[in-house]
Amino acid sequence: MSRWLTLWLPLGMLSAYLLGMLLVPSPSKLWRILIFSELGIIELGTAGLYLATCVLALLVGLRLRGVPARYRGMFIFVAAVALFICLEETNYGQYFFDTEGSDWYSKHAKKKEINLHKMAGHMPARRMNAMASIAFPTWCLGLPLLGTWRKTWWSRGHWSTYILPRLELALIVVLAQAMGWLDDLFRQCGWRMNVWARASEFKELYWSLAAFLMAALLWRRLRYLRLPGSAGSRP
Repeated sequence: MSRWLTLWLPLGMLSAYLLGMLLVPSPSKLWRILIFSELGIIELGTAGLYLATCVLALLVGLRLRGVPARYRGMFIFVAAVALFICLEETNYGQYFFDTEGSDWYSKHAKKKEINLHKMAGHMPARRMNAMASIAFPTWCLGLPLLGTWRKTWWSRGHWSTYILPRLELALIVVLAQAMGWLDDLFRQCGWRMNVWARASEFKELYWSLAAFLMAALLWRRLRYLRLPGSAGSRP
């Protein structure tokens, strides 16, 4: 996979965040709308990357018939999860169509937003965040690092060939975790009122980038393996 996507793009995102914090410490209302609002670059970028992940995962799950059924089922499950996250990030189109949640959402959800992850005092969001904080480092860093010492991993027919990246995405998940620690630091220092202190939003953007690149990497790998019965295979 292109080093531009796995190295320079995530480093560029980090540089833009740090430069924004230094050069525009108190963003204007326009900047807040363009970058930090529900229709801003970060939220829409995160949702768009998860939507693209859903499409790619469905392509693997439904089109590459040469991939064993159990792995295609896993890709379809990933597609469903990615679509759910995309819809949650966009509040199911609430801000696109300028709609309001029902009275039930008014009582249980923050800002009357139509979503599930901000209910019950953000408990679902915290649970999802905890799971992602384990899943992404494990799948994109821990297991690939272990695989470098296993000669059979990523060989033809091994499970890792179908569902596991190598270390291409390691930097992205490391930066995502770093943004999470930075968010915790800002919270402890009481700096959460500044919009740049919302480092968790950038963490979610990194996670969505990792999910998309993982799906793209596996789609490309499995597509060109020319497995028997897969799209593009030769008789």
